[in-house]
Amino acid sequence: IGSDGKTWDMWNGAGVAIIYSMVASHHAIWTMETRQFHYVIVIGYIISFLFFMPLTVIASEGASSSFYHANQWDLVFSSPIFHLTVFLTCFVTAAPRYIWLCLEHAVIYP
Repeated sequence: IGSDGKTWDMWNGAGVAIIYSMVASHHAIWTMETRQFHYVIVIGYIISFLFFMPLTVIASEGASSSFYHANQWDLVFSSPIFHLTVFLTCFVTAAPRYIWLCLEHAVIYP
């Protein structure tokens, strides 16, 4: 991986966006499916999401001996297209389930 964040002149952002979107969608659906929120569950959700990517990236970027130091993460996470891709992917993934839950609770089984 070169200093510009490219591997063989290709961006690695697509793979990172797919993995990030998958886990973010999982967390969104997981939160939608929760029926009773308790402070322990909310704290668990927050810790689960923070341990997933942001904390991992911050820890690996900060250690100069890390394989990922000064790697593609800075370039990928600073791109607005990356965040738009993650948001749209999460929306497209979670919206049908949310619509079904609304129909199920409001129309089918009121």
